[in-house]
Amino acid sequence: MTGRCGKDSSSFNLGVACGLLYVIAAGKNEVNKMVELRTQMELILQNAKEELRSNNALLNDSGSQFSLQSVAVGDECVAGMDQLEAELEAELERLQLHLDSESNSFHCNCIKFTTAAKDKGTLALAG
Repeated sequence: MTGRCGKDSSSFNLGVACGLLYVIAAGKNEVNKMVELRTQMELILQNAKEELRSNNALLNDSGSQFSLQSVAVGDECVAGMDQLEAELEAELERLQLHLDSESNSFHCNCIKFTTAAKDKGTLALAG
């Protein structure tokens, strides 16, 4: 019996060892993927920074008149966005009021219907 127990034990140990090797290999692959993604992200960020620097240099070279015009256009865009946001908020409030009034009228109709049904039921029982 001890021979069989030892054989089962060694098979189990061999299975566990193979499982651990698989987990380690899979973990190594995941770490390699993360390192590769990190490298790609660093390159993307570096390219974005360089592009931003070159755009800033172009803006500085084109003169202050262009900068003032772009600031004025930006302010108009912000004002337009604020106005759109206010209109959207007002429309949402109107919709909420409309939904609330429909909900209240539905609730009242349900109460009237159940009251009428109860009244009919008592009349039918009385008759």
